[in-house]
Parts: sequence; C-alpha cells; structure tokens
Amino acid sequence: MYIAIIKIFRTQNSGNLLRYCGQQKKVGWTSAINVNPKTAQKEFLTTRKLHNKTKNTQAFHLIQSFHTSEKISPKEANSIGYKLAKSIPGNYEIVIYTHTDRGHIHNHICINSVDFMTGKKLHQTNFKKGGGKKPGDVNLIDIKKESDRLCREKGLSTILDRTSRKRITTAELKLGEKSWKMDLRAAIDQARLNSKNLSEMKAKLRVEGIEMNVRGKNLTFNHPAIKKNIRGKSLGADYTKTAIESSLQSKPEPTAFKKLKEIRLQMIKETDLGKKAELEKQFTIQKQVLEESRQENLNRLTKEPEIERER
Repeated sequence: MYIAIIKIFRTQNSGNLLRYCGQQKKVGWTSAINVNPKTAQKEFLTTRKLHNKTKNTQAFHLIQSFHTSEKISPKEANSIGYKLAKSIPGNYEIVIYTHTDRGHIHNHICINSVDFMTGKKLHQTNFKKGGGKKPGDVNLIDIKKESDRLCREKGLSTILDRTSRKRITTAELKLGEKSWKMDLRAAIDQARLNSKNLSEMKAKLRVEGIEMNVRGKNLTFNHPAIKKNIRGKSLGADYTKTAIESSLQSKPEPTAFKKLKEIRLQMIKETDLGKKAELEKQFTIQKQVLEESRQENLNRLTKEPEIERER
C-alpha cells in the first residue's frame, strides 16, 4: 500500500514557478481557479500590484505526488488536485498542472499569494488541530487530511488509511529508489525556482539536507535517504548541469508590467507635484486596464469547462 505525498513551498518568483510548471512537454492536464492558465503570470502580478503586495512571498507551490503503482490518469489526478485547491479558503488565483514526464503522475498546484477580492495575503501554517491557527490561515495538516480524503474517494491509498492491511510510513517509503528520487527532484525543482545561480541553489538545498556539488561538467546530489552521490543526469535530462544553469538564467518581464514598474519608479523619484500627479493618473489607468483584462478572463472561465486539455 502506498501514499499520495504532499509538499508545500513558497517562492519569491511566481513567474519562474508558472513557467516551470507550465512546460508543455511535462503537462498532461491543466485546470484553474479564478484565473486563465494561459495568462496566469500577468494576472498573478496584476493582483499583487493592485493590492500593493509585491514584496516577499509571491506564490505557494503545492506538490501532490502519486506512487507509480497507483492506476490513475492525468485527468483523474488533476481532478483530485483541483478539488484540493478548491478546499483552500478565500479567493486565490490557482493553476493546477498535472505532470506526466516522470515515472509517477504528480500535480503542481500554483497559488497566488494574494486574495484577488480582499487583498489578504495567504499564510501557511503547520499547526495541529486546535492550536495556533488564525482565521483564514491555510494549514498544511488540513491540506494533507483533505488530500487523503479525496484519494480515498477514488480508491487510492493514503498514509492515514486505517482500513489497509499493511501501512507504509514515510520513512519506509523513502527506502524505495523511486520514492527518494521523486523527493530529490521535487527539492531540486523548488530550489532552482528561487535561485539566481548554482551557489544560491546549493545553499537552499543544504537547508533541506541535500548536498549539491559541481563535478566538472556534471552536478552531483547527496540525498539523506541514500547517503551517497548521484549524478544529475541520472535523475533525467532536466537535472544535468547544462539544463539547470539554463533554467537559472533570468527571464525578461512582460512588456506591460515592465512599463507599469517604470511608471511607479518615476512616481517615487518625481518631485514636481504636477508631473507626479500626471504619473499617478497614468499608473491608475494602466492598473484599471489590466484589471479589466483579468476580469474578462474570469468571465470567460465561467462559461468554459473548468478543466481544459493543454495537449
């Protein structure tokens, strides 16, 4: 009996997160809540700018992985991820990507950090039932329990499945090669989303107990479950030194948002009250245009199926 694994991370670069998770070669199914997946990068940013909350955490990254032994289609996996995302309180913009490029199917649930209606920033906690949780907080323990419930509905096993004749703990699961490799890939993927270079990535992986080293043209990783080095290419083509360095390269901002940022910088620096007022007017108009575009996308989503095939 195996389990569906849940991991949650936060990122200060939602654009990189969405670009990585939305790669067509990896995605088998896509769905979304309160946002059009094709314009999610712009809409996530628009919401944060509209509520003046662009600093620190930009998005949350929830990974829901199913074991290779589970017979589940990309559409079914995405449906479970979609229902799990729906259980998160508030009006957050969320895209659910189901990846099929590995030996196991897994969901990448990308959540904008700001509620587009209220402007409230999402806070993730790990408090046990009855302790420390504030209204509106998203509790990782609650998310795991809901994931377990949804999996049981589909006949999939969970770590809390009391009806199974044999239960495998997380520690036991990590003894299997596919499981620790799955965990290692997830950690590497998250580290590179928030890193500008290999040194930053190495430091972030070390916090997770994973050592990364450069060996000539190769990268090696040491996972605590195996206590030995494994080359990145053994994890797949996306984990070679060349592929990872390429993914760390900075990407240009969308033109519309770059212009919006430039206007804002001019507003801050401008000392002439007349010119400052004109810049504020331009900034307000630009925000309104972006908000109307976002609303049009939301209206279109209400008329289209919630789950759409990307390929």
